Amino acid sequence: MFRNISCFLPTFGQCWIIVFLIVVAGSLLGLPFLLVSGNALVSYVIPFLPAFIYVLIKGRAAGRKPDAPCVPLDRKIRSSMPALCAVAFLLALATLLLSVIILEPFSSLVEIPDYLIDNLYGAILEDPLWNVLSVVIAAPLLEEFFIRGIMLRGMLQRMSAAKAITWSAFIFALIHLNLYQALGAFVIGLFIGWVYYRSGSLLFAILIHFVNNSFSAAMLFLFPEMELDTTLLEIVSENFGIFSYILLYILSAALFVTIIRILNRFFNNAKKEKEVISA
Repeated sequence: MFRNISCFLPTFGQCWIIVFLIVVAGSLLGLPFLLVSGNALVSYVIPFLPAFIYVLIKGRAAGRKPDAPCVPLDRKIRSSMPALCAVAFLLALATLLLSVIILEPFSSLVEIPDYLIDNLYGAILEDPLWNVLSVVIAAPLLEEFFIRGIMLRGMLQRMSAAKAITWSAFIFALIHLNLYQALGAFVIGLFIGWVYYRSGSLLFAILIHFVNNSFSAAMLFLFPEMELDTTLLEIVSENFGIFSYILLYILSAALFVTIIRILNRFFNNAKKEKEVISA
């Protein structure tokens, strides 16, 4: 099955068909399940079924062609386990620096919609098991499979890497269906897209998404009384002063850039090693 899917390299237009199937057709399909079962995990997974069926059909058709170009959804990186663990740690750290500190001044400019507070954040606290499974497990797996594993992988074969990564990040922001989450999702999507492009690893993309969502969910449980629109700027400034926040921000940005350079060097070395082995 996955070999057939690897032979499906969607065109730009087919990527938007997948988006339509998830956002429109899938949502219409998932709504009755939400109303009947009330299970957040089921109602989250169901909307992806039409798109998954579409990908299976297209993948099967592409797999029948003997000369069909196939690009794996996830490429194994030839490196030692300690090196891979170090990369995973750096990816997690870079994700938190980006989402928690670097992006916060920009995302805080947009007010959190009331429906998002009630339907998402409130639901996580009221029914934690299924909602956390949806946000922390299902979302990284399903969204990365479709957006990076299917759509970005296809777009990378048909346009420049910069355009493909930008479009995939835009789609990632779009499927969140609200401006508050979309701003952060777009930038995080650029980061995930770059990592997927440089490494070919869908597992790395899933890890970044998992870390980002897990941190957000953890904050809700650790500080349930804190206002959702409370910012790190307010917390640090009130306790340590505004200059402490400025210093924290500058150091975080510098550390993020350093991590990107380290990751880029690792991906370059991994690519060279793969080319030597292939030769």
